[in-house]
Amino acid sequence: MLAFFVALSNILRYTINMSYLDKHLQPGENILIRTRRSAIILVDTIFFAILALVFLVGFYYFGWLGDLSNLLRACIAFAPLLVCLLLLLLDIISFIELELIVTNKRVLGKKGFKALSVIEIPLGQITNTEVGQSIFGRVFDYGMITISTASGQFDYEKIRKPLEIQRTINQARLG
Repeated sequence: MLAFFVALSNILRYTINMSYLDKHLQPGENILIRTRRSAIILVDTIFFAILALVFLVGFYYFGWLGDLSNLLRACIAFAPLLVCLLLLLLDIISFIELELIVTNKRVLGKKGFKALSVIEIPLGQITNTEVGQSIFGRVFDYGMITISTASGQFDYEKIRKPLEIQRTINQARLG
């Protein structure tokens, strides 16, 4: 289990330090702000994984699971924990896959882990930015930002610091 968290830490450190979008900056282009999904998306899954582990340990400690020699009983006992760990892995991939950078010339966005989708919006083509935040989003500083252009709109959900991103885009557009 410790090895899993060490590997996760290394993956997160690598993806945060060297970004895919950093390789696509033009000469003279400066990053004004960078953001990713909020780590808050991991909290509920981590909570349920800990809860499943507590129930598993509690059931084993009080003898409610028996001796776990019965394969069906063991599968039923460990299934909630395995499901939570799988969901945690999917949430981690969701956390890693999204990145948004505002530079002095354009907005760059990346979605996807294996299948990659990159958007590039020059600041002059942005017509509007909208931010949506729930109550928890306001408390923990995350939300959705929508960037509108003449050709469409681009939504980024559960982004860290959405109001700061909006403010930076509007200031960069003005000069």
